[in-house]
Amino acid sequence: RLAGKVPRLHRLLSRKYYVDEIYDATAVRGTLGLGHFSHKVVDVFFIDFLLVRGSAWIYQVGGSALRLFQNGDLQRYAAYIVLGLATILFLVFR
Repeated sequence: RLAGKVPRLHRLLSRKYYVDEIYDATAVRGTLGLGHFSHKVVDVFFIDFLLVRGSAWIYQVGGSALRLFQNGDLQRYAAYIVLGLATILFLVFR
């Protein structure tokens, strides 16, 4: 009888003040969303792509560039050292 007289109050009470729906919308979906964000952005993009693959790429490019300077010619190595020392002295004493 009460449900027929006050249907909105009956619905509110029978749905337990919508606590389960509110909890699902905030805590459950929020936690799932945060987990999805953490996986996609932090783990896949930042850690896997930038840190792991990015550092490997930097070392690969750097190694390829430094390989051009290594040819076994001792006189060229000495010239590089003298040139570097002259550059440092120039920058310090100018």
